[in-house]
Amino acid sequence: MPAVLISLVACEPANPPPQGFVEECYGSDFREFHAGKTAEYGFAVESFEEDWPDLKSKLMEFAEKKGLTTFDTSTYAKHIRTIELHVCSQDGLWIAADQRNWLEGPSVEPDPGNVRITVNTYSKQYDWAQLSEDLERFLVERGIRIVK
Repeated sequence: MPAVLISLVACEPANPPPQGFVEECYGSDFREFHAGKTAEYGFAVESFEEDWPDLKSKLMEFAEKKGLTTFDTSTYAKHIRTIELHVCSQDGLWIAADQRNWLEGPSVEPDPGNVRITVNTYSKQYDWAQLSEDLERFLVERGIRIVK
């Protein structure tokens, strides 16, 4: 019996997603709705690590105004720092702001100082084009520089 318990526990991810994340951002099934698919839209904003808290607060403000849910899965560990903020809706939307700064070893990110923002949908009914325009305009109006 103990061997069975150990094998079941070992199946859990090392860093499980926050409660509600999979349902809100992935439509409950990443493989079905997102695996192998390209984002509907993407752009980059100028934001260095010291600017990340400000960028996160602006994205959270945008989400609140639009009635969307946010999940902050950013990492601050000995070997890496990341901004990973997700803005989601169970109606079929997943916006991800993502950048990684490796503190040990070479950086794998091609644009240090830029945070990539992608707009993904898993429902055809979601008007991602208008929301993308709204998001860019919202960020620019608050002093965030779009670098595409």
